Amino acid sequence: MGRKGRRLRKRQRAAHTNKHHLIFQRCHFNSGYGLLLRQSFVYELDVDTHNKLHRDILHDIPKPSEKALEAVWRAYTQHKAEIDELDIVEACKWLADACNDNAWRACMMRQYWFLFSELY
Repeated sequence: MGRKGRRLRKRQRAAHTNKHHLIFQRCHFNSGYGLLLRQSFVYELDVDTHNKLHRDILHDIPKPSEKALEAVWRAYTQHKAEIDELDIVEACKWLADACNDNAWRACMMRQYWFLFSELY
């Protein structure tokens, strides 16, 4: 989708929230199982919290192998109904536990602890 489409959607959202993809950056997760997972873990987050997360806590999520992402995707699809009910903090924890890549886990846990301290 082009920038114009993103701008239109952006205007439709409440001015005080942003959509946060727990799996970011888009340029790394733009195909295969990474893209499917990225699209499945999107949550509304207060603008200030979202900006602070990206500015001070975490700038990127390292991409595990496609095989590891496939395993996470399969686990997600098997338990989709329950996982979709999780809040953003619980989803971070689930994603950390679902993948065996240490760099991925570390980044998900950084998000988890930051969001836990901001939201609870």
